[in-house]
Amino acid sequence: MPAMDARVSRSLSIALLCACASSALSARTNAISTVAIDDERIVINVPIAVLGGSDALIEHWRQSIDHVWNRGNDGGAFRVCGRAVVFNAHFTLRRSPDTLNNAAHVVVVEDVRPGQAHISRVWHALGTSPTYSARTGFWGSNADGATAAHEFGHLLGLLDEYVESETGMRAPGERPVPNEARYPDAWMSLMAQEHGSVLERHVREVVRIHGAGRALACEK
Repeated sequence: MPAMDARVSRSLSIALLCACASSALSARTNAISTVAIDDERIVINVPIAVLGGSDALIEHWRQSIDHVWNRGNDGGAFRVCGRAVVFNAHFTLRRSPDTLNNAAHVVVVEDVRPGQAHISRVWHALGTSPTYSARTGFWGSNADGATAAHEFGHLLGLLDEYVESETGMRAPGERPVPNEARYPDAWMSLMAQEHGSVLERHVREVVRIHGAGRALACEK
């Protein structure tokens, strides 16, 4: 797909951000992410509509997310209360913003030229559940699989865990975790660095915030 004009991309980004913030703060009856639970598995399905990019790029991101989130526990699935936790990133390529709706998270692919810096990100209203509120992401066309896996964590509802720096800031507009005592394992966390690891506490937290409380009964 031809790259979007930069001005169109910026305008679209602003419009989508405003729409996301508005819908995220409103009560919704239709779920975005869904959870299915049986005696053996907890399956979390995450629909993601992608505007821009290509089928090959989306498939690369999907495979990377699958590898990190579903095979990151020594090559196998993470388990919660004896159940394997499965994360399904359902990407759908969209050709026009007119085809977007509130039934999926939205990722806008921003065209990045060789050598150009880019920070991929996901916007959402703090305190809202990813089950009932759409997130809007702006990912670079050069984003690798590790970046996609990190940003997928945000679509699941996880926050950044960057360790405190000397300046107190990691990047413009991004604050790191101010209390390392709360996250002593942040140095190895996927949410602290794109090439980090999914931790068991991440999986438990995602299961919890997706409303799968009965799947966590053994932890009480």
